[in-house]
Amino acid sequence: DNFVSYSWKANGAGSSNTDGDVTTTVSANAAAGFSIVKFNLSNLTSTSTLGHGLNSAPKVIIVKNLVNSDDWYTYHYKVGAGSYVRFNDTAASSSSAGWMNSSTAPTDQVFTQTSTFWGTANQDMVAYCFSSVDGYQAFGGYRGTAGAGATVNCFQYTGFRPRFIWIKSNSHSEQWSLYDAQRLGYNNKNNILYINSNAAEGVEDDNGIRIYANGFNP
Repeated sequence: DNFVSYSWKANGAGSSNTDGDVTTTVSANAAAGFSIVKFNLSNLTSTSTLGHGLNSAPKVIIVKNLVNSDDWYTYHYKVGAGSYVRFNDTAASSSSAGWMNSSTAPTDQVFTQTSTFWGTANQDMVAYCFSSVDGYQAFGGYRGTAGAGATVNCFQYTGFRPRFIWIKSNSHSEQWSLYDAQRLGYNNKNNILYINSNAAEGVEDDNGIRIYANGFNP
């Protein structure tokens, strides 16, 4: 069987971070825009802030309870701090008064998680934080053109040739589509994987994305 793996390098076992109201354990690689944050729900209040170690505001944060069978709640700056999508689900975005304290966007030092949303059980949590890095990693959004056979011209400028792309609809129930330039087939006929599914890869015949030297076109 063939396999594919996508990897980000953090910074070892992690260390104590006191930038926020709640002390976290953080393994951060600021140069690559990636950090892993561990914290415990028992320390949360209704407005708790947690240090992420990136020195740049995260554009995406994926949060998972390590004890309970719970969803992968995901913040994306284009969706907004008061709403989330779920990494394991196809649903459109949802909003909650407790998520990210309703509308508190991450800063270059901290992000917000609340007892209003998660509760205060003695349970460990993990958060994966991603920030933009010029020439390496970018995040954004676009409005697609609906309709069968519609011409879509939604070129997304990244400033570099992307090798890994994932796309999720914010307004509709759609799969988390994942493309890369490593597996066989890209530019029109792409090998596609769905992050929320255990299905094998498929091929989008003549309807896939186009990857360019400075971005991509969905």
